[in-house]
Amino acid sequence: MPAIAFDRKGHRIGYGYGYYDKFLAKVPKALKIGLAFDFQIVEQIPKEAHDTPVDLIVIDKEVIRIKD
Repeated sequence: MPAIAFDRKGHRIGYGYGYYDKFLAKVPKALKIGLAFDFQIVEQIPKEAHDTPVDLIVIDKEVIRIKD
């Protein structure tokens, strides 16, 4: 899924409509993969109750596996 930014805990800043969070709530077992460039990885993103973190972030320099 796209985002403006991700942190290494799988949280993301999307585009503000909540589309992916609403969809993913309906398919909780889906593997959630974020795609980004390395400059889109930031230290921390505030998490809200409805946010669904990704399981994996693929960037141009590495694959970040999110641990529970």
